Amino acid sequence: HVVMAHPSLSVRSLGDLVALLRAKSGKYTYASSGNGTISHLIAEAFKSATGSFLVHIPYRSSAQGMPDFLAGRVDLMFDTVVVSRPVLQDNRARALAVTSAERSPALPEVPTVQETGVAGLRNFEATGWFGVYGPKGLPEPLVARQNAALKRTLANTEVQARLRIAGATVLGGTAQAFGDFNRRE
Repeated sequence: HVVMAHPSLSVRSLGDLVALLRAKSGKYTYASSGNGTISHLIAEAFKSATGSFLVHIPYRSSAQGMPDFLAGRVDLMFDTVVVSRPVLQDNRARALAVTSAERSPALPEVPTVQETGVAGLRNFEATGWFGVYGPKGLPEPLVARQNAALKRTLANTEVQARLRIAGATVLGGTAQAFGDFNRRE
């Protein structure tokens, strides 16, 4: 996800934004793709980590919130790279940071939240991810066969290119490693 500010805000960095939000708590708004969505939860985690207060304006989707953000009726958005990249490239919004642990290949010039060094955000990481699941008790040979097929698909350069365009980082691995990741999450 990308932390984006409307150009009318006088912020050039995430540090500027946090200082502004702390100085004028409750004055600024952010759009999300709906209550309980990943964009809403990332913004709430950001608010908690920075001790700031933003007014949440939930929409039914990013597509519905974006026009109000671009018109300046909403000050901030925490949205996916794939949705954000076109408006950032056209300079209709300002990217302040990405919320992943590493820079996005789709927005390599945008620092991570952690890289900004803002107090309270030094360990901030918030990403969405996808995985493939099967029913409990699936026979191990079938799990191994499906895992091998997924690895082949994810190793395909065209698939990787399309996922990178969407701002995704391709990961693969064993079913055991994915199960471990799920438990940590």
